[in-house]
Amino acid sequence: MKEVLSHSFLIKFTIFYIILISLVTGIDNILISIYAVQIFHLGNLGVGFFYGALGIGLVSSYSITRHLKKNFIAGGLSCLILEGIMLILLSFSTHAAVAFIIFVFTALFSGTCNACFNTILMQAVPLETRGTFFGMIQALSNSLIAASMLAAGACVDLVTPRILGRSGGLFFILISIVLVILFGFHKKKMKENKSEDALH
Repeated sequence: MKEVLSHSFLIKFTIFYIILISLVTGIDNILISIYAVQIFHLGNLGVGFFYGALGIGLVSSYSITRHLKKNFIAGGLSCLILEGIMLILLSFSTHAAVAFIIFVFTALFSGTCNACFNTILMQAVPLETRGTFFGMIQALSNSLIAASMLAAGACVDLVTPRILGRSGGLFFILISIVLVILFGFHKKKMKENKSEDALH
């Protein structure tokens, strides 16, 4: 596992993405029920209503991911930005029907983003370590999401759900910008190394 991590920028890049996203995802997870019950006053029916929207979005993401053949990082980061924008729009929504549509698109972009980064890992991680690797990543991600949900639950007592949701969306966009910069630096370094090798 150490050898796999040390020799692959893409794996380290994707793990960094998973850690950052897991630390923010808890906000979305707790706000689904809060939006349904406290904001739109739909009760338990509204919770099912919005979770159904997420299901529609995730299933629909297949219509995008099946066409992706390359540029998975660009595709994943683009969808991450769009997901953040959807979460910000959701925090301003005043109608349940509009919120339903936004939830569909949020899950659509989220599913596409996850598919892109999972594909990167499937291609980069050797077959003999793939099971152990994905098990460790899943355990790490779930632990961080649980901690994120706990922190988000505490924040609900300090700020309004809409402000918290807006902050979550901004965090998604900020994370995508950080990852774009990080990947840009890596590509620049790779070009410089190739130029040096060509000179020698």
